[in-house]
Amino acid sequence: MKNPFKTLPGKITVGYQTLDIDVLDVIPANNIGGYSGQHGRISIDRAYHGKPEELANTVLHEVLHACFHTSGLTGLPPGETEELTVTVLGNALTQVFRDNPEFLDWVSKTLALSAKPDCSQKQK
Repeated sequence: MKNPFKTLPGKITVGYQTLDIDVLDVIPANNIGGYSGQHGRISIDRAYHGKPEELANTVLHEVLHACFHTSGLTGLPPGETEELTVTVLGNALTQVFRDNPEFLDWVSKTLALSAKPDCSQKQK
């Protein structure tokens, strides 16, 4: 897989929404990605993403925004615990990966393109 933009799925289902994934040359407001529940769209800025891991991270970040929105977390009062957020997002991601195996495959292959850090060194 040389160009992860070419293999990025054009759609993804998150909760009750099926979202278009659009790669654009420019995204307004100097963003590198965006999620619009109202428009059913995730947008990714092509120009910003020079490394595969940056692209995968941004796409996953926008998917998490969609998970947050479709899970109803946007209506939580201030002060809710991190554990609830992590649990709900974990459940939502499990659904996204289960219902979109091509997306999980794309994320995995895209991350495999990046250089892996040398973790074999022991701490001194």
